[in-house]
Amino acid sequence: MANPQPDRYTKIANELLEQVPKFKFNGTQLRIILVVWRYTYGFRRKSHEFSLNFLAEATDAGRGQVDRELTALIERNVLKVISGNPGKPRVLQFNKNYEEWDNDRCPLKRGQLIEETGVLENEDAVSSKTRTEVSSKTRTKKRNKETLKKEEIYMSKIQFLDTVFLTQEEYDRLVNDFGKDTVDLFIEKLDEWQTNYPKKTKKDHNKTLRVWIKGDLAKQKQLSSRPSNKQQRNQAEMDILNQFYREGEALEANGDGEVLGRNQNLLP
Repeated sequence: MANPQPDRYTKIANELLEQVPKFKFNGTQLRIILVVWRYTYGFRRKSHEFSLNFLAEATDAGRGQVDRELTALIERNVLKVISGNPGKPRVLQFNKNYEEWDNDRCPLKRGQLIEETGVLENEDAVSSKTRTEVSSKTRTKKRNKETLKKEEIYMSKIQFLDTVFLTQEEYDRLVNDFGKDTVDLFIEKLDEWQTNYPKKTKKDHNKTLRVWIKGDLAKQKQLSSRPSNKQQRNQAEMDILNQFYREGEALEANGDGEVLGRNQNLLP
């Protein structure tokens, strides 16, 4: 059963939500935009690294289809490429200034590309040959998706701030164990620490965050169990008085009230 958490959400300006539907993005383009929002604004950052494999899995679309529609979004200036090298994922940023987008608001027409099949729709019925080609492409797309390496999809690390990387599963578990505010606070601390000490960058950020948070909780528990300075002074004074009392009992006077000497009990 799905159980979305009300405290985990992505902040999107209402103005963007009103304008995006007016630009007539096709289904794949809109899904790409939603994924970009989720992994940028959803983690309080402006840009993030996206591979075609990751976008293909996140949108449940073919890699070639995602490549084509992503290129269209970049050409329309909806998405900006911040950085990227051949063979490596590009760092993308959503362009919030919709006035800079290619103002393609015309309604969808006959003959326009049908995104799910990758073929053109004509006035006449689709021929048997075309249906065969569509079926073949669909099977090929399915096989390609099945051959994607699992680690390339699910084990892709998400960047938090500038230097911290976690998988979505690692982040969710940390939040479940320690609370979102605590986890976000220590992500900021780890990011600041690695920025200040780049030669001492931690390899396993998930493990580091757990160790730091548990250590902080243990320290807080220890401090809360300690008495205040005034209490410590009072206890020390009581210990001294108790010591004097015990020594006094050892040297307690005899029955007539005289204090026994050190060797008095040895006299005949």
